[in-house]
Amino acid sequence: MAITTEQQNAMNVILKSTPPGLMDFDEAAFAKAQADRRATEAANRPPQDHAETLRSEYEDLARRTGNGKAMSEADCKRHADEQAIKHAGIIQKITDERDYVTSLLDSPGTDKCVTIRENRKESDSAANGCGCTAHVFRRKVQALEIQLRRAKNESDKSHRVCQGMIRDAAEVDKLRPRFAELEKMFRKIDTARKVARSIQNTDLKPEPMGGFGFTSRHIK
Repeated sequence: MAITTEQQNAMNVILKSTPPGLMDFDEAAFAKAQADRRATEAANRPPQDHAETLRSEYEDLARRTGNGKAMSEADCKRHADEQAIKHAGIIQKITDERDYVTSLLDSPGTDKCVTIRENRKESDSAANGCGCTAHVFRRKVQALEIQLRRAKNESDKSHRVCQGMIRDAAEVDKLRPRFAELEKMFRKIDTARKVARSIQNTDLKPEPMGGFGFTSRHIK
């Protein structure tokens, strides 16, 4: 797109009003200045407490691993297998019942209304209102089909959830060794600190004198 005369004139005015040297930009010098500034900030930053850093890491690992009690990948796989077996059993039970009721529709002993016997077209309201055995079985089959779809959806949902649990547990398992290492270290430190405080409090406790309830603080 060509620059118009008005635009060129405006640019000329800006260039003329800009002080000499302002338009000269040394990218290398700018980058070096930025690097020097960051180095100075890092040098002036107070040293970080290593113990505090380790404590923060330990607390983060404790949260992510459930204090080491989160389910492992192997546990999640066993849980997934159990869920798959459970849902497969539910689906099979509904399927068997549906197939059984469907087979009864063609049984000679199943009474059918005139509409079914003559294979007439009927409305849903008429089918729902009919009390012949064939219509009762048909409604039962329809209800079982709905249950079967729901059961399959629940099975698929359970599978997706379990696969997500397995992936998350695999990541948590990688954190367990480090968590166990820090946990062991801080347990020792916390235990020793409690013992030291207990000893310190015992040493500072005034001793009774003479059996009259007087302590060393009563003696001037």
